Amino acid sequence: MVGVSEIEASIISALAEIRPEVPTIRSYQGEILKDVRSQAFRLPAFLIRYVWGYATRSSDKVYGLNYHFSVTIVNCNARGERKARTETDGLYQLGDDIQKAVQHQTFGLPITPFYLMSSSFISAEPEALILVNTYKTTAYDLATLGKLSWVSETGGETEVFLPFHYTEAGSHQMMDSSEYERALDATLRKYFRPLKRRFGVELPFLNDSQKNELLSAKQAQRQFKLYLEAGGEKTCDVVWSNDFDFHQVRPGVWSGHIILTEI
Repeated sequence: MVGVSEIEASIISALAEIRPEVPTIRSYQGEILKDVRSQAFRLPAFLIRYVWGYATRSSDKVYGLNYHFSVTIVNCNARGERKARTETDGLYQLGDDIQKAVQHQTFGLPITPFYLMSSSFISAEPEALILVNTYKTTAYDLATLGKLSWVSETGGETEVFLPFHYTEAGSHQMMDSSEYERALDATLRKYFRPLKRRFGVELPFLNDSQKNELLSAKQAQRQFKLYLEAGGEKTCDVVWSNDFDFHQVRPGVWSGHIILTEI
């Protein structure tokens, strides 16, 4: 299971990419105003903090851990509160940049897309303005995940981790009522006809990009590879055999149900 340090490092990398000139303090546990007054870091600054977490369980199995991270923006208030809020390097613009870097992102990790839980303006002291954004994600235990992969339009392989509960159809007893069989023994014969396996798969958290890539693969009638264990052997080659069935959980995040039929 991906841990706090790896997720935190991904947030820091994303912030550094969009705002390389702003220092980012990792695993911050200090007293903000005290550190501002002592000039422990230059302003503006991003302070990253792991806030808390809890387990997601199904019966006796832990499917993942829910993580809450805060990104605190601290900006100098020496120019007057209005300018410190509204200029290009002000509190509001920095908040928008954090949203672009973190909201609905998975950073390529087996986690659900980050989403904003709260945004709180907590201080307007003479020394600094402080805004705290708190985000949530869930990191799944890879032992409980499946995986779906396919070749994208660009030729590369795309993967989606699936914390799914799948249903599998097996063989069915069929009744043979042909005239030929009747003529042989005057009875209806029963036999088992093996059917191709069909998997009903729930896709609980997809971002816009993943959903669109899946739909493109469906429309192009591409073949998928299904792994019932994310790190295990390929279970089977499948095609997506039902209609589109997605709904929006929140902006930028989708869930869906697809039926996959073994080839």
